[in-house]
Amino acid sequence: MFINTPAAVIGLGIQNYTARIRSKFERLCATQGALPRKPRRDYRIEAARLEAGYHEAGHIVAARAFGWPVVGVEIDKDNAGASTWFRIYGSHADNRHDLIVMSLAGPLAVARRLNRPYRFGSDAANRQDEADIEKLCGRSCQNLYSFMAAQSEAERFVNKHWPVIRKLAAEIFRHRVMDGDQLSKFFRSN
Repeated sequence: MFINTPAAVIGLGIQNYTARIRSKFERLCATQGALPRKPRRDYRIEAARLEAGYHEAGHIVAARAFGWPVVGVEIDKDNAGASTWFRIYGSHADNRHDLIVMSLAGPLAVARRLNRPYRFGSDAANRQDEADIEKLCGRSCQNLYSFMAAQSEAERFVNKHWPVIRKLAAEIFRHRVMDGDQLSKFFRSN
């Protein structure tokens, strides 16, 4: 059966024919400035969002492990990948050790993802967490020992719960905003 199309007449495959036509059309439009350009994806912003997702996932998994209910999480409020938050119910100021572990779990999750060691005070992105930790620890030697113990516990915690942190970071990255119900549903299924 003979199909009367230009591709069949010329003897070209239909894919080759449409590709040639498309490229001629694109060249013609590009020379005349008529081809609409796709907006570029800024991979630096996406990398910052993913890093923020890991950071918040570390905090949230630690908070949940200590039995603290999480209200919600949001990353990228300013479309630059930098603005993040998460909230927990209630006041847990009486347990400083757990608060320090929870505060360190975020930066340690990012350090694990990037495959680099975490050093306190080395990254501007962790400035708020580190300021909270300094308020909790103060400057005494006993508190320094407490901080070191909490950091090693947080490192063990992040390593132990790494699969859940990775999955939660991917969900946070995908949704950007998750409320307490969505987080509870996530933790029930994992």
